[in-house]
Amino acid sequence: MELFDSWWFTVMGMVLLAAFARGVSGFGFSVVFAPLAILIIDPKSAIPLNLLLAQLSNVLILLIYFRKVNTRRLLSLCVGSVLGVPVGIFVILIISSSLLKILLGTVTVLSAFLLAFKVTPTPRFTNERLAGGAAGFLCGMLTTSIGIGGPPVLLFMHTQKWSKEEIYSALSAFFFVNTGASIIGLALSGLITSPILLITASLAPVLVVGVILGMWAFKYLNEGYFRTLSILLIITVGFLALLSGL
Repeated sequence: MELFDSWWFTVMGMVLLAAFARGVSGFGFSVVFAPLAILIIDPKSAIPLNLLLAQLSNVLILLIYFRKVNTRRLLSLCVGSVLGVPVGIFVILIISSSLLKILLGTVTVLSAFLLAFKVTPTPRFTNERLAGGAAGFLCGMLTTSIGIGGPPVLLFMHTQKWSKEEIYSALSAFFFVNTGASIIGLALSGLITSPILLITASLAPVLVVGVILGMWAFKYLNEGYFRTLSILLIITVGFLALLSGL
């Protein structure tokens, strides 16, 4: 893949859109970018690229909200996510690219419907550490294997009635640990190559612009309107990813 060819400019647009969504909502980079990226890039290259770019967005937001993170409450989530990484690596190494597309599309569409209808387990978990560890484990496994691991953690936080502000800051810190562990695991498995690192570096300025614009727009956009448009977009790209794997 040559830099600055037509495919690169297409991916650049995807990164800008996903980064904007990340800046506005505090999550969603991978949910937007990964299903779009696998339409033109092989999943076993798109997933490491997605994680590297997502990690940069985590750093940008964490630099601002680090002091608001409740590290004690996040501990079980982070431990669980690290334990889930080896399972995710095993999955991505043994299954085909077409099956990865189907899994990615399915998880994306399901996640969008859960967000649309605000589905959460009920009642609240009494043992938050145990439930958090389980949610973190699922997130670590899914992040490493298909590039999207946020839904289990988001559902867990909403079930436990975490405040909006706590969720926004906690997601950046958690995703920093979870995505970092996934990147290390993929690198040790030989799935993060020099060309992927070069593509990531070339797209980084676009991502920074997108995140900053999203954080600025967060102050002015109607949250409900943006949420609706985001969910419709996620469902659309999820179905496209699913169909491309069939």
